[in-house]
Amino acid sequence: MRKQLMKVLPGILCAAFLLSACAAPAGQQAPSQTPYEDPAGSGTQSAQTAEPAEEPAAQEEAPEEEEVTAETPEETAASEVTAEEKDAEKKAREEAEKEAKEKAEALRKELLTAAGEEDPEHPNDVTITVGQEGEDYPALSRIYSRTQEELKDINPNYVGVLYIPALKQVYPVTWVAYDNDYFLEHNFEGSESQLGGIIVDGWNQPDLSDSVTTMHGHNMKDGTMFGSLQRFLSSPSLAENEPYIYFYMEKTVKKYRIYSYFTTDIYDRVYDVPEFYEWSEEMTEDGAKVFRDYLNNWYDAYVYDLPVRAVHEVPEMNFEKRPRILLLSTCYGAPHGTDRLPLICVLESEYYLEK
Repeated sequence: MRKQLMKVLPGILCAAFLLSACAAPAGQQAPSQTPYEDPAGSGTQSAQTAEPAEEPAAQEEAPEEEEVTAETPEETAASEVTAEEKDAEKKAREEAEKEAKEKAEALRKELLTAAGEEDPEHPNDVTITVGQEGEDYPALSRIYSRTQEELKDINPNYVGVLYIPALKQVYPVTWVAYDNDYFLEHNFEGSESQLGGIIVDGWNQPDLSDSVTTMHGHNMKDGTMFGSLQRFLSSPSLAENEPYIYFYMEKTVKKYRIYSYFTTDIYDRVYDVPEFYEWSEEMTEDGAKVFRDYLNNWYDAYVYDLPVRAVHEVPEMNFEKRPRILLLSTCYGAPHGTDRLPLICVLESEYYLEK
């Protein structure tokens, strides 16, 4: 019976369509004919003259597709519950990560303090004294047009001003905890820029108190940002004639001696700085001593081959007291590659800023 109905159904539908068109009320036109493209390429013909056999089949199959794809109210509710659960899991995971970082940071500071107190021979520090502008360090007002108060108003992430006399470069520097991306894509004022900014690594302390602090900056072809560091490679006399760089903070000025520079890649151990936030909080009472020993052993290994790889004659320096190190890092070679140019500087003096 179904097969017989399928045979006569197209004729019935076609007749009904013609009858309705002829019976249109006065003043109304019959439905317009929709163009139909012949798959065989015979041109365009009206829907009335096209093969209609496939239309009823499509009409019959449509309900079956709806039945297969439609969701029941129970299924819809289940999917909504799953989405809510995913959001809750994501929030819980983010809160846990934040809490873990805060605990790790607190532990790290505690261990650093304990290690310093128990190891007076390796204080990892220099004495802070009152210095004289122009004699011990250049006056910031003579090398930069903005004051520290102005810089802090412009950008709340401001931490200091870096001055490299050999290159005649001055940079305001920012820091954001655990984030090295934003200010490599935005300038100091916060606008999107390919130049980016000079930043203290987000895993370091903003006061440059870590054993090794890394600063990042783009290597621009025109020599701006840290593109200027390449000049040390081509002119070793720059570091010989102007061996110091300075970092101006709110209350102090740090004076570093340029020690070593060379080309390498991101897999070099010079970039393998201890990530203190990964230290477990489940440490014994001897945790500070373990941490101190680890830090000293790592520090010795870090500085061991710096003079060997240097592309210039390095100055004589004493690393027994573990003076803090500042590493200025930029890309080198092909854009977006893994090659790097590190400039290693050693903290020599620190002065109070006179107000």
